[in-house]
Amino acid sequence: MKLGTKIGAGFAALIIIALALGGLAVWSMSGVKTIANTLANANVPEVAVANEVERDSLSTMYDTRGYTYTEEKAFLDKARTNLEQVKKDLKDAKEHAVKFNLFTLKQNADKAETKALEYEQLLNDTVAKTDAMQGDIKTMGDAATKYFKSCEEYVESQVTKMNEEIAADNGVGTSTSQPAVTTKAMKERLLKIQLANGIIQDGTAIRMGVWRAISTRNPKLLQETQKGFDQVFAKLDQIKAMTVQEVNLKQIEDCRAASKAYSDNMTVFLNNWFAREELNKKRGEVADAVLAAAQDTAKSGMDDTVKASNEA
Repeated sequence: MKLGTKIGAGFAALIIIALALGGLAVWSMSGVKTIANTLANANVPEVAVANEVERDSLSTMYDTRGYTYTEEKAFLDKARTNLEQVKKDLKDAKEHAVKFNLFTLKQNADKAETKALEYEQLLNDTVAKTDAMQGDIKTMGDAATKYFKSCEEYVESQVTKMNEEIAADNGVGTSTSQPAVTTKAMKERLLKIQLANGIIQDGTAIRMGVWRAISTRNPKLLQETQKGFDQVFAKLDQIKAMTVQEVNLKQIEDCRAASKAYSDNMTVFLNNWFAREELNKKRGEVADAVLAAAQDTAKSGMDDTVKASNEA
């Protein structure tokens, strides 16, 4: 083979090699471009939307917890606003999953959406129970007002009669024909006053116990406090046995009715309290499921991102 031919063949080979390498480079860069587009348009947004769901879910849980502890509407409004954002995040996640055929994202978004709607219902139920408990507290307060009013009227009546009897016994402003007060009658009057004052003290202790139980979030303390009415009813029975005046008997029965109303509403309040505690527990479990779905999606997205980066 002539030298010129050899040189020409060599140049031709170099051109072929250059074209092959160029084609390989173009093919490789095309693959990198595809991977880069997948990363930029599918995987990274997948992780981002999962993180949005997690972040807004945590904010919802925080504000809901603030509401259940304080019962302040400001916390409730924030919780509901954040929950709406969670629902929007999940809608965006589902649309993104369909657009880029992301199975894990779609599966977890569907799961989280179901749980988010369940959380919303549990939150509404919690609000209803909280409103009911606030109503129970008002009803107990109204019963307490009647309780103390009837007891104080009874004491005032007995003190007035005792003063009249003492005055009569001393002959002050009364007829000398009026019989003297016996020691037994005076002791009985004093006992009735003592018992009535004891009922007032018992009522005060019960009210303090109720508020202590509420402030310390201790339903068992409320149950123990409610037992104080056994002592109240026993004292009312004892006073009634010594009372003859119709007006005083009515005061005793008014106090008994108020005591029963207060005790009955304590029971209703306790039932609502226990129901709300159960709702709090369920709501926490549902929220954890939403967080788990978001975290699983974020992890899957990061795994896909790392895998794609390695392939690039």
